[in-house]
Amino acid sequence: MSQDRVEIRDIRPADERRLRSIQRAVLDHPSPQLLTAAASGLGIGLVADADERTIGYVFALVGDDTAYVPEIAVDASRHRQGIGSALLETLMQRAGEAGVAELRLTVRAADERARSFYRGHGFEERERLSEYYETAPTTGIVLARSV
Repeated sequence: MSQDRVEIRDIRPADERRLRSIQRAVLDHPSPQLLTAAASGLGIGLVADADERTIGYVFALVGDDTAYVPEIAVDASRHRQGIGSALLETLMQRAGEAGVAELRLTVRAADERARSFYRGHGFEERERLSEYYETAPTTGIVLARSV
């Protein structure tokens, strides 16, 4: 992680504009409606701040005992500095406090970097979904881990 202190906090409605900027810049297929839901308090939404600037976010939809993570994104200038890991670890802690037993997410089969990141955090493959992504029909892999 870089020298500056990173703070993880809850998403606030005022964060939405900056989060959309990060989302558009780093995700191949951004979903602005997810950020609107996160900023309005649906699920568990967290942001990472450093140097008085928001540099990343993660969002999870919570069911009875499972939470699904549709998006995690970090400003490209801050990749490989532990920001995504800090967001994910804090999300797992918050999910556990909310009674969640399992965290799930889906990654593109071809995205080895993402798959490796999640494996490093204890996620395991649970299912393969052929032609899962509408925007570019490709296989999705459902990953999960206990909280």
